[in-house]
Amino acid sequence: MGLLPRIRIGRLKFRRTKLRRWIRRVPVTSYLLAIEVLAYTLLLIFISTGERAARLKSMGEHADVASSLLLVLVFVAFHTNNLPRQFSRLLRPVCGVIGRSA
Repeated sequence: MGLLPRIRIGRLKFRRTKLRRWIRRVPVTSYLLAIEVLAYTLLLIFISTGERAARLKSMGEHADVASSLLLVLVFVAFHTNNLPRQFSRLLRPVCGVIGRSA
């Protein structure tokens, strides 16, 4: 018997099909919200590193907090105004009722 256990193809196929079933059950809106959270996190990291962080530090004590709150407000405004339209455009081919005006 070796040090590492043997990888069996059956186990991998079972896990792959289980993962595919789980992915199919996740709605489109969850994917879009996950992309939005990822974009917010990346922008926050971008703002708070390097030369931009030094520039924020020179502006005052709480400039980083103010910039992150401004970023949150921009994302909230984008989410409330633009994303419902995008959701309806994405879901229209899936469900013909969503996104139609009366």
